[in-house]
Amino acid sequence: MQKCEVCNTRFSWKQFFVSLMLAYRPVACRSCGTIHTVTSKTRVFAALLLFVPVVIANLYLMGSGIYLFLLALLIIFAVEALFLPFLMKYTVEPASEE
Repeated sequence: MQKCEVCNTRFSWKQFFVSLMLAYRPVACRSCGTIHTVTSKTRVFAALLLFVPVVIANLYLMGSGIYLFLLALLIIFAVEALFLPFLMKYTVEPASEE
């Protein structure tokens, strides 16, 4: 799991999971309050990781019925939701110019 770039406090899985479920919401360090945002490469990677298995499941389960396909989607999303927070990379948000 990734650490804060400023104070080296380890982020929790829950922080990244909530960020992922809320469209890559920035994560704040619990210790120093530094805001970290997901990198653009990670956004593309996450989108592909979600999209490609769905397409493959659709191709293989096309004639099997809607319930089997929905079950496959549920399993795919559950597994990816568990592991994707470990793969996501965040960086310190640049300071805004006021």
